[in-house]
Amino acid sequence: MIKPKNIIFNGKQFLVDEFLEFIYGQLKNKGLEKYLIDLYSFYSDWFGHNETISVQSSGSTGPPKTIVFNKRQLVKSARQTG
Repeated sequence: MIKPKNIIFNGKQFLVDEFLEFIYGQLKNKGLEKYLIDLYSFYSDWFGHNETISVQSSGSTGPPKTIVFNKRQLVKSARQTG
């Protein structure tokens, strides 16, 4: 997975490892709102070391299912989408 060197989040620039440390610290916050837990968990998964990422379908047509995507393929698809 090709990772950016820097990430800008809420107007602050981070190196990837610094950003992950920030995310891990935020996830330890007991009073964190659910949408932030979901967001930070996604960032943790996306910028983590695994080549794949798991997402859950909405379940609109049946029980929700976990789907595993290759990160490189997601990036390629996004770039081709324009």
